[in-house]
Amino acid sequence: MALPKLVTPEFETKLPSTKETIIFRPFLVKEEKILYMALESEDEKEIENAITNVLSACISSDVEIKKLASYDIEYLFLQLRSKSVGEVVELNLRHGEDKNCDHISSVNVNLNDVKVHFYDNHNYKIQVNEELGIKLKDPDLSHLANITGAVDDNYDNTIKVIAGCVDLVYDKENVYDDFTLDEAQEFLLSMTQEQFKNIQEFFETIPKVKHTIKWRCKECGINDKVEVEGLQSFFS
Repeated sequence: MALPKLVTPEFETKLPSTKETIIFRPFLVKEEKILYMALESEDEKEIENAITNVLSACISSDVEIKKLASYDIEYLFLQLRSKSVGEVVELNLRHGEDKNCDHISSVNVNLNDVKVHFYDNHNYKIQVNEELGIKLKDPDLSHLANITGAVDDNYDNTIKVIAGCVDLVYDKENVYDDFTLDEAQEFLLSMTQEQFKNIQEFFETIPKVKHTIKWRCKECGINDKVEVEGLQSFFS
């Protein structure tokens, strides 16, 4: 006689970018294994593929995972982890150097309290000069590991990531939306420092999962707080 099939529960959440309802199930043991092996490898591409595959398998709503903004991916993965493993994660925190205490405190964080923070000055349309403007799009999952603020240690990589987020370029008469990644990079490299500064500000204000944690150190008794952001911060 065949074994009975297990019924997996389904949950709902809202996509931060569009408020669209997303239906998902917890990840299974076989999918947790995929995630664990990817994290063990410490290979960014393998981790990206694992997250994409697991989210695609667990989400029943009609949504293309690879085209979602990075903060949508971060939020969905935290929701998925919450319903699959548990709502609470334990983080190891310590004071800053000004507190003169090296004790590491274990602090519990409820993933349901973690939200996406949106910045009021996050503008998608940027005027380059009096004639030209550029419209940017939020980075997707393929850029998630490379976005570290406005400037990366690897300058060429930074330009490539930004170029991948160029949606279109426009002037008073035309819209230019049919170009290669190399052409987008050349366009960015031709900017002055002042023009490029506005592009950098776009990446500094990308929405991200963000949470303020308050705790009291058992060693020194000092109350402290820290702001954690980005997916990796909640699994360190």
